[in-house]
Amino acid sequence: MSTSRQFMMGNVHSLRGGRLQPAIAVAGNPTASHLDLVAVYCDSSKNLYYKRGTVNSQALVTWQDENDLRSDSGEIPSVAVDSGGVIVEIHKSDSSASFYAHVGQFDASDAQKISWGPSRDTGHGGSNPSVGLAFVNTQHIAVVAFSGGSSSQNIVFMIGNVDVGNQDFRWTKLNQSVIGYQPKIAVNNLGDIVLSYTNTNGISVVAKSGQLNEGMTDIVWNGNNVTISNDCLGHSSVALADNGSLAFAYQKKVVDFASGTINYSTQTVSGTLDLLSRYMTLKNPMFGPGLGKNPSITTNGLAVVMLQEAPDAAVAGFVFEDQSRIYYSSSLIVKVPDLSTAHPGSWMADFASQTIKQLCLPGAHDAGMSQTEYCTNLASVHPTTDTITQSHDFYGMLDSGIRYFDVRPGWLKRSSTDTDPETWTGHFSDHSGGVGCLGLKMLNKPTDTTSNPSNKTVFLEVTNFLANNPTSEVVILKFSHYLMQTMASGEVDDTTFFEYQSPTSIDTFKPLITQLILDTVNTFGDWLYQKPANDPRRIVNIPLNEITNGQSKVIAIFDFVELPGMNLASMFPNNSTMNNLVRSSVYSYADYYIDKDTNAPVMSGCDLTVYDHFSNTDDIRRMVEDDAPPSDHEDNPGQPYLYNLYYDPTNHNRADLYLLSWTLTQSISDIIAGSPSIQQLSKVSNSCLGSYVQRFIQESELTRVNLPNIIYVDFCDDFVRDICIFVNSYLYPPS
Repeated sequence: MSTSRQFMMGNVHSLRGGRLQPAIAVAGNPTASHLDLVAVYCDSSKNLYYKRGTVNSQALVTWQDENDLRSDSGEIPSVAVDSGGVIVEIHKSDSSASFYAHVGQFDASDAQKISWGPSRDTGHGGSNPSVGLAFVNTQHIAVVAFSGGSSSQNIVFMIGNVDVGNQDFRWTKLNQSVIGYQPKIAVNNLGDIVLSYTNTNGISVVAKSGQLNEGMTDIVWNGNNVTISNDCLGHSSVALADNGSLAFAYQKKVVDFASGTINYSTQTVSGTLDLLSRYMTLKNPMFGPGLGKNPSITTNGLAVVMLQEAPDAAVAGFVFEDQSRIYYSSSLIVKVPDLSTAHPGSWMADFASQTIKQLCLPGAHDAGMSQTEYCTNLASVHPTTDTITQSHDFYGMLDSGIRYFDVRPGWLKRSSTDTDPETWTGHFSDHSGGVGCLGLKMLNKPTDTTSNPSNKTVFLEVTNFLANNPTSEVVILKFSHYLMQTMASGEVDDTTFFEYQSPTSIDTFKPLITQLILDTVNTFGDWLYQKPANDPRRIVNIPLNEITNGQSKVIAIFDFVELPGMNLASMFPNNSTMNNLVRSSVYSYADYYIDKDTNAPVMSGCDLTVYDHFSNTDDIRRMVEDDAPPSDHEDNPGQPYLYNLYYDPTNHNRADLYLLSWTLTQSISDIIAGSPSIQQLSKVSNSCLGSYVQRFIQESELTRVNLPNIIYVDFCDDFVRDICIFVNSYLYPPS
């Protein structure tokens, strides 16, 4: 198994208001219980300040002082620390283009302070200075990249020997340059160097690697240039550890909230510098820690810490009262298995010895709603904004790594007398069916009257994916929220909408669900997992490699089949062969959570029970609120109180699986206005997901016992898979 190092920035907190242009560096022995941090920044009057802190073995950051300590005046500071505990800070003068530098050391007698030497004029100047530091052969070597020379496009370099005893430098400007803007440089204690900068086109961030020469008087570049992003506003930052771990951050373009494509602007990318070939490889970008700009990143190879400024006022629909505020975030570096180039949609083989209950699975909420058909009258006003929950069809989601699907069957009757309705998916906002649409066709039957030119159906796409990824994947299709639409005079008859919680649901839906189960068994055949007879284990406690046994499998789970009159064990009483097949390859489901509109689920007879508490707010701040719930919480279902649900360990034991429903919910006014749309809300919640999962890890609230077994999102994509693989690799490190 090939592996690589990955980080996922998160657990965002405010560091300091009234500050700008942050820089950060980490030091210490990688095997120590904690590592020293130093942050440097300036205020609007160009006064320089610093703050000392630590990062522990879980990447949890602690700052030692509440107040900043003044160190100098200037702007655009940069700071680096080497393995010898020496600190170098460099900045541009507040009144000229000259660069000044300090030598510093962590004060052993005062955990809050750093002992800085006097400010030293480097004898050189320009703009955007960035410093890296190495401790090689008992020498402390500072390498500085900056914009200067005959053109603003020239990045030039200087090397300084650090005289720690006299707290001074001997600088030499190098006779070489690179074409670009906004340079950032990182140096490890082996003398390896990585430079990141903005290309002359202004929208690309690139990096190149090299090393100090034997005499440590020059830089030898390797010719290994990589593009980090072609969709940025520059302002990159780079960090390099002695083990070759790389961390990049840059400022991504921000698209206005109203467009429905909000991008959290700080983006991070992990990578590795091969210590033999000196060549760089990059991993796919992970979500950054939220809206922000001008990031500075550092790593020691085990953890990554980043500072960033708050975004500009009112960017992307949010109003930030203090634009000169600095935030910090951090992440463990986790070794993760690399996805197969032959089968990029396959990832479960790397966790084949684990059970479903031991893993974190990426899940798609309202999985069948990447398009709309047959909308009710009210829904036809805003069908896209109010009912579409996904951008990919089933094959696209499966290929992105999604493995748990919330499938909501909707039957379409062509008339009130139609006895063979077509099977679709659907999404409706409430039980009355006032706002909603059908989505994807579930399957094509010979009797269907609706043409389907693309022939894309839920069942066909799942089957095609399994055929292309035939050995290791487990796909869970959970069928629930059954509903029925009826046509009248060529239009949807809103007065005859029928859903599964009405008093006569059993009589209405029993034949429909029975037929859907039959279609499921006939369509998937050997792809369906059949639990061995007399096996006492719950399905979630069977290892993946036993479920697959060399062939990818579908686990088909149906809500409602254990209610009175709808028992799974006797669905085909006149056909014992089919009844036995259904009993062995189709499973029953129940949500644990009970809200004000739901009767208690029948838990005892169900094959899969899930603690599923949906989001009932369109405000991300409320969804992640730490406060205790109000007294009427049981009558107000949803997940606005993250701590009180996820952080309560008893909730992880109430059902087979714990589902983290990371979805914001439109309010009635949102639905009426068509804004914010489900997609707009998902951009906000999805961009925060990695940050809060990292918070669980750092606060030791994500363990092999307490974990989100399913992470449920709207508009899911590769990022959900990557977050889940990160979690699974953290819990079960690959060899």
